[in-house]
Amino acid sequence: RSLVGSEMCIRDRLVLAVQKMLREEGIASIVGPYEADAQMAREYHSGRADKVLTEDTDLLTHGCKVVVDFHRTSGEALLYDMTTAGLAAVDTSKVTRETLAIKLAQDYGAGVLARLAVLIQCDYAAMPNIGPVKAMDLISTHGINDAQIAQALHQIWKGQPTPQIRQWLLEYNRGLDCFQHQVVYDCSSGQQEPLSWPETDISRKPWVGAIESDPEIVEQLATGALNPRTREPHNLPAISSHGDK
Repeated sequence: RSLVGSEMCIRDRLVLAVQKMLREEGIASIVGPYEADAQMAREYHSGRADKVLTEDTDLLTHGCKVVVDFHRTSGEALLYDMTTAGLAAVDTSKVTRETLAIKLAQDYGAGVLARLAVLIQCDYAAMPNIGPVKAMDLISTHGINDAQIAQALHQIWKGQPTPQIRQWLLEYNRGLDCFQHQVVYDCSSGQQEPLSWPETDISRKPWVGAIESDPEIVEQLATGALNPRTREPHNLPAISSHGDK
């Protein structure tokens, strides 16, 4: 499943309208080469952002430790503190799905949340016949040992065609790759790079995105001068001199 294919379809003219509005107010913005989630995670962990405002809790699994989630129906904003101190402060004595997930994160680190997301359902993958209870049972039993999780999944899917099982396991690994190694723009270097470098050559993982090496194109994509999907130029005004925001 490609990154571009999994993106929410938002009309280019809406994106352009927001970019123009920000520039007119003197606010610089960054356009991620692929998913905005991964780009915002990079901004948070690089210290360029204190908090991330989002409607998508995938940011929690990306390792963003503080996320404000706007609920579309009520308009309510919730603050999720995923720092070590924040997790430790959560009372997990009352057993709910949320406290069980937090307890697992306390035990194994935030990386466990990416595995839960891939097992249940996220932008990158969804495992058949795996709901929240089974997913948390798998993590409780095997932690973040992906080889053991794969063996357990194989047993759950026993009786399904072998090629189909292999495809599902491939999607599990690719989903984790997208959380861990997705290509983003690095403001410090002015280059595109993965959230974290995989042990293997990243060119062998095209599902996390391709790294653009041309510095001029990288800059134009990051500033919104080029459409990241079509590479066609955008006609954006210069950033206003209201102030450096």
